[in-house]
Amino acid sequence: MLGIGANTAIFSLVNSVLLQPLAYKDPQRLFAVRELLPDLFGQTPIPVNPVHARAWAKQCPSLEDVAVMRSNRADVASGGEPASVPGAAVPHNLFTLFGVEPILGRTLFADEEREGYTRVVILSESLWRSRFNRDPSLVGKSILLDGANHEVVGIIPASFRLPYSGATNVRFEIFRPLVLSQEEQSRLMGNFNYAAVIRLRRGVTAAQALAEINVVQARFPRQAGVQRELKAALIPVHELVTGRVRVGLWMLAAAVGAVLLMKMSQMAASV
Repeated sequence: MLGIGANTAIFSLVNSVLLQPLAYKDPQRLFAVRELLPDLFGQTPIPVNPVHARAWAKQCPSLEDVAVMRSNRADVASGGEPASVPGAAVPHNLFTLFGVEPILGRTLFADEEREGYTRVVILSESLWRSRFNRDPSLVGKSILLDGANHEVVGIIPASFRLPYSGATNVRFEIFRPLVLSQEEQSRLMGNFNYAAVIRLRRGVTAAQALAEINVVQARFPRQAGVQRELKAALIPVHELVTGRVRVGLWMLAAAVGAVLLMKMSQMAASV
C-alpha cells in the first residue's frame, strides 16, 4: 500500500509539473530565444543582445510579440527582516505576452521604462503572502527596495513562472521596469546579457519564425563591420521551465514504479 501511495503521489507531481499546460495563454506559441556565435562558441547558445530582440519585433512578421528581460536581486527592507530577493527587470509588454493578469492592481506602463520613472514594483503573490500578509491595501503604497521607496502597483499570481534562461529553478519575486541605456540601445554587437521570449502569431511554425529571425541576425555583423556569423535558437518555454526537473522527476517515478513492481512480484510469489 505504501508503494502504491508513493507511486500515485509521484505521478501526480509529474503530471502537474510536466504534463499539464503552463499557466500562460497558448503556451505552445511561446519560445525563449538564445543567440548563436558559431565562430566563438560553436552551437552553444548564449544570452541575447537587446538591440537584436527589438529588431526581431519590428522586422519579423511571424512574431506577435517580443520581450527582453534581465535578472537581478533586490534588498527588501519592508514587511519583515531585510532580505535579498530574486527579481527581474522587465518591459511593460511582458505580462501581456504571457497572457497573465495581476490579481491586484496593474502591470507596467511604457513610460515607466525611463530613468527617473522606475520607482514602481510588481510583487509575486508568494512574496505578498509571506512578507505582507496578503494585505490588499499594499497596492498603491511604497515599500523599501535597495534603500529607496518603490510604489507597489500590482500583484502577480503565484502560478506565474518567468522562463529565464540559466535560472530555471529561480522563482522571481519582484518585477521592476527594464531601462536600457543609450549605449545599450545602439550597441550592435556584444552586450549578450539579456533573456528574450517571443510569442508566435497563430498558424506560424517555429521553423518559419526562426528563418525570419536569422535573416535579421545576419545583418548585425555587417552593420557593425565585423566578420562573424550570428544566428538564433528557439527553445519552447515549457521545456525551459521544466527542463531541469524533468529528468529527475521521471527517474524518481521510474524508481518508485520499480519498487512497486518488486513488491507486487513478492506478493504474487507468496500466494
